[in-house]
Amino acid sequence: MVDADVFLAERNEVGPTFQNMHFGIPPTPGDTVELEGKAYSVSSVIHTPSIYGAGAKLKVTLRAK
Repeated sequence: MVDADVFLAERNEVGPTFQNMHFGIPPTPGDTVELEGKAYSVSSVIHTPSIYGAGAKLKVTLRAK
């Protein structure tokens, strides 16, 4: 299981839309995920290591389908 901060590409927000989302398997670009009943395509996945150990380890950017 992996924790991820999820961003929506269409929004100009500084912070994540969803924080600490749990994925059983890390998503890859091109995958389809469903959040709150809407389908999204994974645009990018970036590893974000933390020197403190806690918190999300991935930044996932999604685009609406």
